[in-house]
Amino acid sequence: MAQEIQPTSLDHVALWVDQRQELADFLCDYLGMHPIEETDTFTLVGVDAKLGKLTLFDAEGRRRRGSLERIGLRVGNLSAAVSGLPQSAGVRRENSSAVLEAPNGVPIVLVERGGTDFDLDHVVLRLPDREGALAQLEEMGFERRGVEVDDVKDAPNTFAVFLRGPAGVRIEYVEHKPGFALV
Repeated sequence: MAQEIQPTSLDHVALWVDQRQELADFLCDYLGMHPIEETDTFTLVGVDAKLGKLTLFDAEGRRRRGSLERIGLRVGNLSAAVSGLPQSAGVRRENSSAVLEAPNGVPIVLVERGGTDFDLDHVVLRLPDREGALAQLEEMGFERRGVEVDDVKDAPNTFAVFLRGPAGVRIEYVEHKPGFALV
């Protein structure tokens, strides 16, 4: 009998960038994050290892944004969060949110709502064929049951299942094992 997957939160968003350290510094200096793990090929940043994180991978050359429209982070006080951002972020207010551009052209939106400041709130993807993408996401288990698994990783702290989505988007479901800790 297959176990039903019921995601409750976003664990992380993986980004391939050509200036990993510059982006990590911005996220830590201005958006309340700290390095959780760092290797020769990636930096994992977030406000807490058990909450939403950003995994920054090295990429060669300037990157195109691709399917990523924006990454949503929640804040309790939008005005306070925006007041500390540098002008280079190009912050613009939109109703109860603020849109900014982090280094490497990473699009971020701050949304005012409860929870831990700067935890992942949502991700918006821009896909070329909306109907085809929706049908493919349904096939991956977001609406219908039954998915095609692309990869499985059983690491010391987590168990992860990867699904291949539309337009090259890769979805990862992560379960933290008992005693999970990165720091």
